[in-house]
Amino acid sequence: MNTPPLYAIKVFEIAARHESFKQAAIELSLTAGAVSRQIALLEAHLGIPLFHRLHREVRLTASGKDYWEQISEPLLQLSTATGAIRQRNLMNSLHIWCPMTFSLRWLIPRLMKFQVKFPECHVTFSTTLAPVDYRLNNADVAIRIGRGNWPNLSSRKLIDIELVPVCSPAFLADHPLASYDDLHRYTLLHSMVHPDYWKTWLRAMRAERDDTQEGIRFGSVSLAYQFAKEGYGIAIAQHALVVEDLESGALAAPFAERVKIPDAFYLIHSEATADKYYAMEFRAWLTEEAAAFEAQRRQLMRPGPGGAAPRHPAAIGRPPR
Repeated sequence: MNTPPLYAIKVFEIAARHESFKQAAIELSLTAGAVSRQIALLEAHLGIPLFHRLHREVRLTASGKDYWEQISEPLLQLSTATGAIRQRNLMNSLHIWCPMTFSLRWLIPRLMKFQVKFPECHVTFSTTLAPVDYRLNNADVAIRIGRGNWPNLSSRKLIDIELVPVCSPAFLADHPLASYDDLHRYTLLHSMVHPDYWKTWLRAMRAERDDTQEGIRFGSVSLAYQFAKEGYGIAIAQHALVVEDLESGALAAPFAERVKIPDAFYLIHSEATADKYYAMEFRAWLTEEAAAFEAQRRQLMRPGPGGAAPRHPAAIGRPPR
């Protein structure tokens, strides 16, 4: 099979279309000399001249014009087929932007169910707190904390945020807490991402002190939770992200009261990805997962027989006041 050099074919098609080495060089970001060398390579392969080289211009020879007309349609078909394959790959992709802690503690443990349902979908995951700009990062969907008012983006609420103090069971056993104000006797773990969470919870409890300047601060919410689990102090947690640890006993809640704040976890997207197949399927799937999760959390808090409230996992280890 005597196949000509494909790059030389591409250069020739462009040069023939413009009937100019200079214009071909501009389109290809090459020098005119580089274009001339590719044409010469193709001419040597074919054994015929394709252009007349004149003083300040080039003109297609009869053979060159005939050859160009024959290869133009196949090259167009090749370009069309390549574009279709690339578009199909893009249609099979899903780019998700999500905060790190929500990803690790809530979404990723459930994401396999989506992958099993749609094994042909190629998921790209980005964990960031940067503002979402779909013109720049090509995210199909994003999960963000807020109140649903992102400009030019559609949003739907997934999960309410309820704040609850957490620590390790061993820490709680060694550091008894008789009242909310006893919290200031121990190391409080703060997230710099949400620096007001401790103050919000203490004020809601009408604690005598709501100043929370002392303690350890972390740039990552996940680190604050991990340090609490390791027994370094007491973190203020988003209940939805620690409920499994509370149920398993990896974490304990010294006080069961949860404070719901105006912010929540939202799923957001732009109009540009509104009709993308896997983005639509993911939005529907994630909405169902979040609804089931919230229903389960509400069920845990419903009164039992005789009107008695069931003992919620967050109350495990709660000392008397």
